[in-house]
Amino acid sequence: MLLLQALPATQSIYGLLIAFIIMTKITPGMAFERGLGILCAAVVVMVTQLISGIWQGKVAAASMQLIARKPKQTGQAIILPAMVETFAVFGLLVGILLLNLIV
Repeated sequence: MLLLQALPATQSIYGLLIAFIIMTKITPGMAFERGLGILCAAVVVMVTQLISGIWQGKVAAASMQLIARKPKQTGQAIILPAMVETFAVFGLLVGILLLNLIV
């Protein structure tokens, strides 16, 4: 159950990682276009992490209910939120790739 409670919080870790990468990209007096590119990459990551976090929370709650009713289904109940986690990981990877394109 603790794993199911912790899974939706991973999106915060991914957001923090992107924030650290963004902080390395921001410089005083940088061009408007560069700042706009950083903002666009941040928005892509934000939307991906927000939506996947909401849905992962819903799936994790349903998985907890499943375990409460049928404890033998624990393995299947953990796989379901982990599948939603892949979208959060994809968002993180896209954010990293986009930020690496910004020179």
